[in-house]
Amino acid sequence: MLEEDVDVTITDIEVEDGPSKPASDAKSTHIEEEIDIDETVVLEEKTPRPWRTFLTGLPDPASGLYSFLTLLINTILVLFALDFIYRGKFLYPSDDLSFARIGYVSPTEANLLIREPDSSQLPISVSYKLAMPAMAYEDPKPQYAGAITSLGPDTDYTAALKFPIPNYSDRVYQWTTSNNHTGMCNVLMFLEFCLWWVMTRVTKS
Repeated sequence: MLEEDVDVTITDIEVEDGPSKPASDAKSTHIEEEIDIDETVVLEEKTPRPWRTFLTGLPDPASGLYSFLTLLINTILVLFALDFIYRGKFLYPSDDLSFARIGYVSPTEANLLIREPDSSQLPISVSYKLAMPAMAYEDPKPQYAGAITSLGPDTDYTAALKFPIPNYSDRVYQWTTSNNHTGMCNVLMFLEFCLWWVMTRVTKS
């Protein structure tokens, strides 16, 4: 509401009294006030705010179209989230998934996560070797990293294996498991993370 104007008009009106006594023919009158109130209200016309409506998801009282589009977008996003969460579980169920993923790599060791629900693959041995031409001080032959002897449903058939690697930051190693999984690890992954962490702290300070 931008403005409110109230106009009050008071008018005096002469009104006759009730019937007088029979002995008298004179009529008596009295004055009454008539009050007339005229109120004028000026309302502000709200303009639609599409960006506020779309970003917050709140309905816009000034635009039914934007409110409907916001509801439609929110519904689609919820359906996308439900599809992402439950599609794989119900449409593509899999209990025999086998994989091996490299984890944290430090200058002296690497961590490997292995999942293998097939007990006939046990024990699972892991080896690694250079994935580039060997230097004079390096052994190009595959090196034994370790083995996993037992897996069970209590850990969802997963286990982590930690194995040492030579402390050469510019070398890339290829690891291989006995259940046919392979991948690469590079000590530079850890060093790059450290450099990024240090640079962010220096920038903030």
